[in-house]
Amino acid sequence: MAQIPNARALTEGDGQNDYLNLNTVTKRLELPNGATLTQYADNYVTPGLQLTGSSVALQQSATAPVLVNGNTINTAGVGVARVAPGGAVTGIILQPGTYNGQLVTVVNESIAGNTVTFAAAGTSNVADGVSDVIAGLAARLFVWDAATSLWYRCN
Repeated sequence: MAQIPNARALTEGDGQNDYLNLNTVTKRLELPNGATLTQYADNYVTPGLQLTGSSVALQQSATAPVLVNGNTINTAGVGVARVAPGGAVTGIILQPGTYNGQLVTVVNESIAGNTVTFAAAGTSNVADGVSDVIAGLAARLFVWDAATSLWYRCN
C-alpha cells in the first residue's frame, strides 16, 4: 500500500472545532483551538504535566514540609518541590533524580532568613553542596545529571 501524507490523518473534535490532529505531512501531533495536553500522575485526578498555549506547568508538591537539619527534599514525581523551614537549616539532601535531564525547582516559602543550605555534594546529591544556599522567599532550578549522579543548579 502506498504511503500518502495527510495533513489531517487523524482528527478529533466536538463536531465544530478540532482539538487533536495527527499531521503526517509535517509529522506533528497538533492541539489546535487552545487545547491543553495534560499528563496525569494517576487515574485522572492529579495532573502531572500540562502544556497549554506557550506555557508548561509542572506538578507541584501538595505540601511544603517544615525542614529541620539533615532532612531530604522529595523530587520524585514533582517538578516543583515546596519547602518551609522553621529557621535556617543545614545539611539538606535533595533526593536523587529518577532520569537524566530531570528538572526540579525547589521553592523556599519561608521568610528570607530561613535559608536552606545543602550538605556536601557526596551527601546532598547537589554538585556545589554547601555552597548552594536558597534564601527564604526564593526558588532555585536544578537539573539531574545521571552520569555524575548529581543535581546542578541552573540559576
